[in-house]
Amino acid sequence: MKKLTDRQLQILKKLACGDSVKVMAFDLKLSSKTIAFHILAIRRKLGIHNTIHLVHYALHRKIIVNCYA
Repeated sequence: MKKLTDRQLQILKKLACGDSVKVMAFDLKLSSKTIAFHILAIRRKLGIHNTIHLVHYALHRKIIVNCYA
């Protein structure tokens, strides 16, 4: 497994907690296209093809423990 950047981890956490691309873009002061690019890069890096599997990966690896913390 390749290591995710800090930004990619931040986006993966937000995605796994249910944030939409639009919400992430607003919160992180980035464009929606930039967020979508990061998500695609995460998927490619991890070899994961959909959001459900990304969320499962984040939970299994304990990348997210509490979405409200």
